[in-house]
Amino acid sequence: MLVSAAVKFQFRDGTELMVCGARHPYCYELFEDIKRLSPDIKNKEVTATVDGFIDDWNIFYDRHKAFEKAQEWHQLSTTTLVAKCDGLENELYSEDLY
Repeated sequence: MLVSAAVKFQFRDGTELMVCGARHPYCYELFEDIKRLSPDIKNKEVTATVDGFIDDWNIFYDRHKAFEKAQEWHQLSTTTLVAKCDGLENELYSEDLY
C-alpha cells in the first residue's frame, strides 16, 4: 500500500536522499530544512530529483509506477480512475489518494 509522497534527491557524488511527507511540496520544504541543518548535505550538488511515493515497506516508486501500484492495490476511487482514464493520465499525484 502506498503510504506517503516521497522525493528522491540525487547528488553529483552518486548518493541519494529520500525525503517523505504528506504531499510533495512538504518533501521539498523538509529538504531545505535538512540542508540548513546538515553541512554534509548543504555542500552537495543536487543533479536530479524524482517525485514519487513509498509503500509500507519503504520501497520507492516514481509517479508512473506508483499509479500502477495504486490501481493494483485498489487505492484509487472510481471517480479518480475514470478521470485519469478519460484524461489519458498515467501518473499518480498525492490528491489522487485522498
